[in-house]
Amino acid sequence: MNMSGEIAGKMKYRILLIEVEKLDQMAFERFVKKEKLPYDYTIAASVSEANCLLESCQFDAIISDYSLGDGTALDILSLVKDIPVILTTAADDEHVAVEAWKAGASDYIAKDFGRNHLESIPKAVESAVNRRNLEDALERKQKNLEAIFDAAPV
Repeated sequence: MNMSGEIAGKMKYRILLIEVEKLDQMAFERFVKKEKLPYDYTIAASVSEANCLLESCQFDAIISDYSLGDGTALDILSLVKDIPVILTTAADDEHVAVEAWKAGASDYIAKDFGRNHLESIPKAVESAVNRRNLEDALERKQKNLEAIFDAAPV
């Protein structure tokens, strides 16, 4: 890995998976290994555990189940503003999806019994991180333009 976080031309993403169910955690780990995804991931099993990790570590994206034992993914969304959150849930509830979008979720993936939903994760992560990078670049350009404008003689 070089200093920019790339491996053989592929970006290495720092992912926080927030998932209570041990079987779903293991399925995610197997999927990442099988697909050779460029993820450096950490797993949290609750909102409080995720909060501790978020205070001490940097992440490019968060993949969070909706129901987390000591809270919900909406609690995670209220904790972070600058990290894309991809919500996964077995509930497949339209109300949950709408609430998640309103709270700032980057994507919403319905879990299925065969865990085929995992195949949607790489594209969702790539899209979410790219969107965040574009938003950051636009914000920097806006600040630069404002500084130029402020410094220009009237």
